[in-house]
Amino acid sequence: QMANPDLKWETTHTRNAGLDFTLLNGKLSGTVEYYWNTTKDLLINFPVSGVGYSFQYRNLGETENKGIDLTINSTNITNKNFTWNTSITLSHNKNSVKKLTGEDVQLWEANFGYSQNTHIIGVNQPLGQMYGYVTDGLYQVSDFDYDAATKTYTLKDGVPYAGEKGNVKPGMWKFKNIDGSKDNKITEADKTVIGNAYPKIYGGINNTFTYKDFDLSIFLTYSIGNDVFNATKLTNTKTALQNKNVLAVADSKHRWVLVNKAGDLITDPQEMADINKGKTVAAIYDNEAGDTYIHSWAVEDGSFLKLSNITLGYTFPKKMIRKVGLSKLRLYATGSNLLTWTKYSGFDPEVSTMGNGLTPGVDFGAYPRSRSFVFGINLAF
Repeated sequence: QMANPDLKWETTHTRNAGLDFTLLNGKLSGTVEYYWNTTKDLLINFPVSGVGYSFQYRNLGETENKGIDLTINSTNITNKNFTWNTSITLSHNKNSVKKLTGEDVQLWEANFGYSQNTHIIGVNQPLGQMYGYVTDGLYQVSDFDYDAATKTYTLKDGVPYAGEKGNVKPGMWKFKNIDGSKDNKITEADKTVIGNAYPKIYGGINNTFTYKDFDLSIFLTYSIGNDVFNATKLTNTKTALQNKNVLAVADSKHRWVLVNKAGDLITDPQEMADINKGKTVAAIYDNEAGDTYIHSWAVEDGSFLKLSNITLGYTFPKKMIRKVGLSKLRLYATGSNLLTWTKYSGFDPEVSTMGNGLTPGVDFGAYPRSRSFVFGINLAF
């Protein structure tokens, strides 16, 4: 990599205030902590040009993180043969960029072949903001005037359009006119924040049970309010000619079609409207190579609840194992990453495939997390 003789460590100032509490004769306890961290001289792999290198590590900018961590421990049941304990963690973090390299805004690209900026970073704005057009569905037949003689569609006045107005057809992606321009032309000024990779709340729930010599723990993790930029969906709903029409979301039930069931090209506007009613993916002629839009259709709610871990164990009575020279013998089985409840359409909502921390929350060809099972034995002589 390109050397930087002025490079130095990041500096973080951390401030914490916490409260530990115990209630109900120890059956309920926990910790509440507030933190305020500021970091300056961040180590950023900054793009450079004209020097034979693509990037150089530099110390740039300043960020701030404020948040609350809450932990609650509860003893629910305790008797001779059975116990049940619960531990709940909840975290909320609010980050903000306090300084960049002199400018107020930077645009960054998560590189998955579109050559378009995907994230925006601004002073006094949070990190993780995804950037692009706001999808307003697809152009419908009703957005056009139809000339039966020439069999052509002309976009009606007042309907927003990208590119050249005459090239817009029914079934293409439609974007919102954010800047309110009177000519209704979609430009760079209509791009805006379309998502954020960081959750509003995240944490875990752990329940532990014992019944005589058996023990069981069930651990769940959760995240609420984070978005995922599904670049896999965006890039793999291209045309068959590009070998990219590989997802069910782009099949004939969802994609705007131009031919009827008989295989004939649709020329009647009413038939076009009827057969494509409720379609959610743009027609083939708006998904060819070069039509590379970054838009909110690719941004999905990444909130989830995961059954992250279950462990079941059995500890043999000491009277039984003492005869064979053991002081402890426990058998156990553990299952990890067993179930995920989420609305996200990809393999896993807990994903960020870009190495650059400035473009988080992007899912581009990520492998699904493996489900694992472990069987073990604990021995003490």
